[in-house]
Amino acid sequence: EMRSHEVVLVTNGRDAIRTLELQTFNAILLDIYMPKGEGQDINLDNAYKQLYSNGSEELPDGAVEKVMGLLILKIMAEKKIKTPVIVFSAFITSANLNILAKLDKNGIDMRATLKKPASYCDIIEAIESAIKPMFAPA
Repeated sequence: EMRSHEVVLVTNGRDAIRTLELQTFNAILLDIYMPKGEGQDINLDNAYKQLYSNGSEELPDGAVEKVMGLLILKIMAEKKIKTPVIVFSAFITSANLNILAKLDKNGIDMRATLKKPASYCDIIEAIESAIKPMFAPA
């Protein structure tokens, strides 16, 4: 907000999905893990396989909240929401980067990956870099 950006904050994945359905954004800063309740996360690779399997799309009870960030990206791909995404997470590993690369191939506009804790400057740079092409002169 201090840099003239309008910020929309949501507190959980379900609100994020509702907000994405109602509004458009220039960029999305998204934490892949949005746990609720006990706060235990499940493996991102397993979540990816469950969400993108050819079989059942159903996740085990309680798993949706644990992989809500990934579910949001899947919904964005299905609805062809082309908003640039900046992933902001404490769980940036080489395995998770591979999963994010797969999502990028599925139509998600992945612009940056920031590992928590990230500096204010790194966050602002990633956001401005993501939206810069939208406002560049033709």
